Amino acid sequence: MMISLFSLLFLIFCYHFRELNGVYESLLSDAQSINLDHFKVSAFGAEVDGFFSQQQIAAQLETEGVDDPAIQDKVQEALRALKPDEVDRLMYVGTLANSCEFSRPSAKVKHYLEIDRQLNKIGLVEIKPDPAAYKQVKKEGEDPENGLPISCYQMTLTEQGFNVKTALVKTLGAIFKSNSSTPRLAMK
Repeated sequence: MMISLFSLLFLIFCYHFRELNGVYESLLSDAQSINLDHFKVSAFGAEVDGFFSQQQIAAQLETEGVDDPAIQDKVQEALRALKPDEVDRLMYVGTLANSCEFSRPSAKVKHYLEIDRQLNKIGLVEIKPDPAAYKQVKKEGEDPENGLPISCYQMTLTEQGFNVKTALVKTLGAIFKSNSSTPRLAMK
């Protein structure tokens, strides 16, 4: 029974993956920064309205045990300063494998490296050398698009990065949850 239910949920996810991905891309492409007073996302024939307020982010952090107003203010500041590409990359920290510098990096790889360095510079991630990934990537040989690996690294969230990511995810989750039961979810 559980396998059937899981299979059904997986099929639904696969069927709607493009729309889910579209929602995510819409959030990132429409935003100049994450400091959005109001945003609107259309998906599945519905519109979702949302607001990122300091009170809402503080409330979401409090549910995770971050009660210090000074930390909440720093998280709010960091969220306001993030660019859409940085939000995207921050969401993947912890799941990225074999992040490397290459001898002839493509524009895409250069861009990711710049974003990673910026996230490190603003204190949201820590970058450490990853010798195991370097050995693996070097063993695979030269990448036709990027050349040979020069070094590889692993990113981990700092405490501030964890709080920012938590606030972002929990606030977006709350916005979508609240919109599912209020008139602001307008079917087209």
